[in-house]
Amino acid sequence: MKWIYAVLIAGLVGCNRSSEENVKAEVGDFMREQLADPTSYQPLSYTYRAYTRVDSLTRHQAALEQLRDAKLDSGLAISAQHEVSDQEIMVEQARFSREAAALTEQMVQLAGFGDTTRIATRVEHAFRAKNQAGTPIKSKESLLVYPNGVVQVLE
Repeated sequence: MKWIYAVLIAGLVGCNRSSEENVKAEVGDFMREQLADPTSYQPLSYTYRAYTRVDSLTRHQAALEQLRDAKLDSGLAISAQHEVSDQEIMVEQARFSREAAALTEQMVQLAGFGDTTRIATRVEHAFRAKNQAGTPIKSKESLLVYPNGVVQVLE
């Protein structure tokens, strides 16, 4: 009876794909869904590294800074086009800056703890495929693959 359990366990372990194989499969499926000609997709290389909470916070901080800059630019454009006083724009920008600073401070404090909990796998993936014009191209994507199989393009 024990040998039956041993055979079943060995069979189950043997059938499971490794984490790396799972990531490759998820990336391949994602790329085929995104490409103009999925049949032309040829993976060339994969580079893996852990994507941690600190990485995520750093990425969100950069996005917040871009948003702040965009709000500043749009505020200046609005004041130039409409009857909005510079004072009103400056008050709104100051409010947004305070909110952004508070969020940034929270992120810095969290990042300071050095939380290296792995939340995803970052994949640098080189591949060949045909573009919409049918011309073969070589390209590279930076992707995040989460444990639940969700794949996200890093920008």
